Amino acid sequence: MSPNLLEVNQLATGYGEIQVLEGVSLHLKEGERIGLFGPNGHGKTTLLRAISGLIRPWRGSISFKGSNIDQMTPRAIVDLGLIHVSQGNTLFPRMTVLENLHFGAYPKKSWSRRSESQKKVFDLFPRLAERKNQRCSTLSGGERQMLAIGIGLMADLKVLMLDEPTLGLAPLMKEMLSEAIARITAEGIPLILVEQDVEFMMELTDRIYLLEGGRIALESTPDEVDEGEILKMYFGGGD
Repeated sequence: MSPNLLEVNQLATGYGEIQVLEGVSLHLKEGERIGLFGPNGHGKTTLLRAISGLIRPWRGSISFKGSNIDQMTPRAIVDLGLIHVSQGNTLFPRMTVLENLHFGAYPKKSWSRRSESQKKVFDLFPRLAERKNQRCSTLSGGERQMLAIGIGLMADLKVLMLDEPTLGLAPLMKEMLSEAIARITAEGIPLILVEQDVEFMMELTDRIYLLEGGRIALESTPDEVDEGEILKMYFGGGD
């Protein structure tokens, strides 16, 4: 069996007749944290959507714990514990914080532990505990992002995939989110982080990938390249 927890091998896919990914390969080990960065529209979100089963590979493969998952349904992939917190507001605005959290525990094995999971979420994000009976439409942008991650934590989490969690957030909220993500990964939860804020990404990851033009243009570690070099590569790719 491969020593890697998750493997993406020569993945090609896209939407309709438009190809976005062109032979992407990467891996994630147990307890590891990887970051994906690059210009907008070059495939970062598409890669997470493919891993989550939301779009199908045209070529290549995706495996988790040595078994192919690229033809599985999104629900089956969630049941395996691969949790994708997507970009933007995907909450139910007219429902309360607590009601939204309970949606994250819909798999049978997660539902039986919902009280325990809910306590962990509230310990991690005390603001959500304070607002548990409020409708989501009344939350700030940062609070909605906390809730989106909290919903993911209600499932039987094995891998956490975050798509630009700091988008539109103020610096103080970014700092709070960084501390929360660090606490989650400190418990051994592997992380795939798509992020435009390079400093935020580098603080939270062990390895980084530059995704450019639907291909992996660089694999490195935060120690091997500095923030200035990454920004040069990032903006050099075009937006």
